Amino acid sequence: MIITKEWNRKDITYMEGNFLSPLYEWCPQLFPAGVEKCYWRGLFPQKSEKRNGLVIHLAGTGDHTFFRREYGFANDLLKEGYSAILIENPYYGTRKPKQQFSSSLLNVSDLFVMGAAIIGECNFILRWAKEAGHWPLGISGVSMGGYMACLAASNVHDPIALVPCLSWTTAAPVYTEGALSDAIQWKNLGKELSSKHFRDAISQIKDCNWLEQLDAYIIRNDVPDLTDLWPGSHVKIIPRVGHVQAYFSMHNLFREVITETMEAARKYSPTKTPTKIPENIEIK
Repeated sequence: MIITKEWNRKDITYMEGNFLSPLYEWCPQLFPAGVEKCYWRGLFPQKSEKRNGLVIHLAGTGDHTFFRREYGFANDLLKEGYSAILIENPYYGTRKPKQQFSSSLLNVSDLFVMGAAIIGECNFILRWAKEAGHWPLGISGVSMGGYMACLAASNVHDPIALVPCLSWTTAAPVYTEGALSDAIQWKNLGKELSSKHFRDAISQIKDCNWLEQLDAYIIRNDVPDLTDLWPGSHVKIIPRVGHVQAYFSMHNLFREVITETMEAARKYSPTKTPTKIPENIEIK
């Protein structure tokens, strides 16, 4: 972990830093140049006695900066003592490949690399935060960020709070019957499916299965329910609201649920939580 910048303002300590994505150490060939470093910003109550926990806020689609998450989530949660870590998604912000335009990934496989990288990066940050004495810990995100939060939380060994907003167990229906279904080149896909070579190749994939009330992006019909995957979890439905409207207008509800979930996680103890600052930090 490398801390590149630290400053204080209005009783808040701000940090910025970076580290090498853990996935890069195992599969460097998957990363285009510039994607391998994870850049983050941290916001912490300056006085340690006012710190009530820490939440990683993951970026939604098109969120290339820290601005939305800092002003939509972190600032108000800081008033309740919850520290925040905001990370840049792989392929977003300063991690965007030179050839890539905006949020339009160059390859379908880039989305899988993004998810796998975020799993390792969140685990790295949670371990660093726990060693620094932060508890309880949580992960949240909106839309794509919520889905990525689920992926990351499924690989965490400590009990943590998970709050995926406007998200569900799979993104597949948005392409097959949701808002993006008209943008899919179904004729070309049909040609691929008629090829025996393609059918043989896809049959080798072991698992290839084909929250708001009016959401055309997150469709919950005929797909696994979150409560099936995580017994004891709670789902809140926002009535009469679509995906984009909820994304911009429901931050107060999202923050409320984050607070509730963090408090519920407080009763659990981490495996081991030293109070000293980790020694593996390089200040630049």
